[in-house]
Amino acid sequence: MRRFFEICYALVERETAGRMAYRLSFLAELITAVIYFAGIFYVGKLVPKELLEGNDYFTVTVIGVGLYGFVSAIVSAPRNFIISEISMGTFETMMTLGPSVFMFVIASSLIKAVRALGRTFFILAAAMWFGVNIHYDRLFLLIPLFIIAGSAALGAGFIQAAFDLRIRTTGRIMALAGGAGSILTGVYFPVSLLPNFFQAISNLLPATHAISITRSIMLHGTLPWHSAIFLLILAILLFTIGYFMLRRIIKLMKHDGSFSYY
Repeated sequence: MRRFFEICYALVERETAGRMAYRLSFLAELITAVIYFAGIFYVGKLVPKELLEGNDYFTVTVIGVGLYGFVSAIVSAPRNFIISEISMGTFETMMTLGPSVFMFVIASSLIKAVRALGRTFFILAAAMWFGVNIHYDRLFLLIPLFIIAGSAALGAGFIQAAFDLRIRTTGRIMALAGGAGSILTGVYFPVSLLPNFFQAISNLLPATHAISITRSIMLHGTLPWHSAIFLLILAILLFTIGYFMLRRIIKLMKHDGSFSYY
């Protein structure tokens, strides 16, 4: 009987330690975010508003950070879900069920998107808390923008997952490219300051247009239709191409049995 209570105590202690570690991790992330944005706030005071069309650097950067986090979370969601399920041996089971495997991939990506959207709204709310002048009457335009940007990001995520399933070094390449993504998409400074070659690359990235449109809506109360239409076209192309690419790759891997490599 004593041994039984010792086991119960050990299990409770382990569960408590796990919960405490999770809470401490959340607290550490919160403190890091506060220090990060506080640094941007005070550094932004050194940047002249004339360089940013009269806008405050802190506001411009916070909007960029929020939107880039939303898009990047959706882009990485399909690959992370598929690789995780393959590693656990449950992906092939999903393929035998009634619903299409893409329903599971999209559902998982949607959950990640909702969580990322919550973080984005929290970041944007923090910017408003600092007394930023926002056009509240135009914020409803962000709803279709997030849907279009999320669709484009999901299509890009399908393409990334398809390449990574077939060319297994793609994940490392994307990890390296992720660091440059925040620069190419204009998170910390306008894309117009980049060389022409990098500007051409930036214009092909969904996050670039999503960030630019959000800044225009929130700070100026205007919707740049040319960027919005281009983002819509980009979303349709990326989602369509990504869907059929990933579907084809999964069929090939199912046929040749290469799921076991993961």
